[in-house]
Amino acid sequence: KGARLAVAGALGGEARESMFAGAALLEARIHPYEPAPLVASAAPAARLANLELSPPGADPRRRAIALTELGDALGADAGTDATLLAGWSSFAATDFKGAAAAFERAAAAHPEDLAAWEGLRAAAEQSGDRPTRARAAEELGARCHDAGRGAAFWEEAALLHLDLGGGERAERALDAGFARDATRGVTFDKLFRRVRERKDNDKLLALVARRLDVTDEPQEIQKLFWEQARVLREKGDHAGALAALEHVTMLDPDHVGALALLGEINIKRANFEEAAEALGRLAQLDAAPGKNRLTAGIAAVDLYENKLNRFDRALEILLTLHHANLSSLPVRERLARAAARTGSWVEATAILETLMHERSSAEGRVEAARLAMAIYRDRLSKPQEAARAIVKLLEESPTDGEALDMLLSTEHVREVRERLLRSAREELVVALRTRPTDLAFVRRLAKVTRALGDEALQQAALGVQLALGAGDAQTEGAFAQLSARKARTPQIAISDSTLRSILARGDEGPLADLFVLLGPTLAEALGPSLQASGVGRRDKVDPRSGLALRNEIASWAGAFGIKEFDLYVGGKDPLAVQGVPGEPPSLIVGSGVTAPLAPLTRARIARELLAITRGTTVARARDDITVAAVVVAACGLAELRVDHPPYAVLAEVERLLGKAIARRTRKALPEICQAIVKSGADARAWSRRALASHDRVAVVASGDPSAVLLDVLGTTPEKLGQAIKGNARAEELLRFVLSPPYLEIRRALGLEGSA
Repeated sequence: KGARLAVAGALGGEARESMFAGAALLEARIHPYEPAPLVASAAPAARLANLELSPPGADPRRRAIALTELGDALGADAGTDATLLAGWSSFAATDFKGAAAAFERAAAAHPEDLAAWEGLRAAAEQSGDRPTRARAAEELGARCHDAGRGAAFWEEAALLHLDLGGGERAERALDAGFARDATRGVTFDKLFRRVRERKDNDKLLALVARRLDVTDEPQEIQKLFWEQARVLREKGDHAGALAALEHVTMLDPDHVGALALLGEINIKRANFEEAAEALGRLAQLDAAPGKNRLTAGIAAVDLYENKLNRFDRALEILLTLHHANLSSLPVRERLARAAARTGSWVEATAILETLMHERSSAEGRVEAARLAMAIYRDRLSKPQEAARAIVKLLEESPTDGEALDMLLSTEHVREVRERLLRSAREELVVALRTRPTDLAFVRRLAKVTRALGDEALQQAALGVQLALGAGDAQTEGAFAQLSARKARTPQIAISDSTLRSILARGDEGPLADLFVLLGPTLAEALGPSLQASGVGRRDKVDPRSGLALRNEIASWAGAFGIKEFDLYVGGKDPLAVQGVPGEPPSLIVGSGVTAPLAPLTRARIARELLAITRGTTVARARDDITVAAVVVAACGLAELRVDHPPYAVLAEVERLLGKAIARRTRKALPEICQAIVKSGADARAWSRRALASHDRVAVVASGDPSAVLLDVLGTTPEKLGQAIKGNARAEELLRFVLSPPYLEIRRALGLEGSA
């Protein structure tokens, strides 16, 4: 070693560098277990010596340096190999960046060298350099002779590109990998999803066809045929889609998508039987999503009902959906119809009892409840089981006749029954205000009030029913029994508030005040009079006679505040009753009038007594023109002008009124007449309202609208019903009889108590 160093000192140039290299090699042999220092020279001999001093297995960093510095010392090709080996030594030394740089140089020099690309891929993987790793994997995938290994590298590159957001490069890698090896599941799945997402159907079909050639997994085969069917359907190839679906259903008869698609395609091809079968099967799948089951079920039901006339099958599907809690309101609507159509009455009632609560409109709920009730009654012969439907129907429509009849013929909780009956009574009374001649409502009111024990309103309803000509022996008997239990004479005098309730609306104001003032005067001037009525002194009944007739009439007179009156029995009409205002007033009754007073007689007596106290006897004895002429004449006596037509009777009325009027009465005229002129009241209209008051008090007294209306309309009992309809005066009276004020007045007078 010393000799070589001495010789090197004497030399120059490459010879000198060679001596130094030899000395370094000799030092390594002398001390084999100690690493010799590398020769610090760029001379070829020094670089070769350093390679010798860094053999395989040595410190990889030392060897990497030696290989890197070797260069073209052994020739150009050997230099590239040295670079590749340097890369692996750097890799072993965990110098991954240095290794990657070495592999890059090696791959650039020899692109076909798989080891260089693999080294670059491995170094990039260790250093986390994903772009470089992806590029190296692509190169390996393209250069590997083994298709499986090449596809694996392409897959690795694709996944890296996907992570890096390089979608296009990723898909190219997936394409290349699938082209080399179609068995790779990840490659196919990633590529398939991307192609399907952008709806490249032609490419998707090609991918599916190639994948089907290499897979033997049943689940995947099913999935591939399903996708094939879906795409072919979109392309309009229905035959091809059906062929693919056959494979799907062969592997999985309950495939949700396949069943739905089978239904759709077969409908388009008019294969309704096959379509309905597939959709019906889907609707009955417990494992299928609820929305899919519901949609398929409705479509199947449409086919079975509208195309195939298989109502039994439609009902089966609808029941399945209902029992699975999948039925919406429209489904339940159809279920109810299907059940009724097929005679499945139990199912029909169950659904209808649900619909009677669910339907949004009152009309719909009423319809459902009515149908359920009718089925229980007519089809199942179990009327008692209709209780829920009856209650619901009456809650929605309190006046429903069928439901009321069922309510009265079945058992219910007492509180519920009474609540429904009270509600029906109230609604019927309200309805009859506008339709007093509606016989159906009148009959229902009579039934309801009988069930409630409301004898007063029951009697009123039966009375109206008889007046309308709709009575029979049973109705007449019931009315007679109720009437017999009522008082014939008032027990309480008429108070001011009761009198206001008796008077018809419009029978008030200054015109009414005028006739109250003129009552006796008008009787003297215009009648009626005792003489004209055909009675005289000998027909007068002595108040002290104790005659039952007079006593009963006196009760009525006292109720109207008439403390003293003269009673005459006689006249031309044996059943007539006529009042004559005066001091005291007189009442004339025919010879046929006896006690106890008949309803018609009570009606006439009350009417005449009211007319006496209100001064309206003239309104019944004379026409409305005469009444209007009285008003004009009275205002004339008060020296007040009233605009009026040229009434033909005015002169006669003025003469008679001026002759009969007392001074005290004349003095009271101006104030009342001024009010009449100021109000512009219509005397003819008021006359009609005064007659309405007569009708009201008459029916209050008699409790029998037929008796009053026969008198008012002047017809026979057989024709009374027809005469009432369309007659405003008669209908108004019936409206009053069916109103709460009518019964309140009778109760206030004590006429609703026992006789």
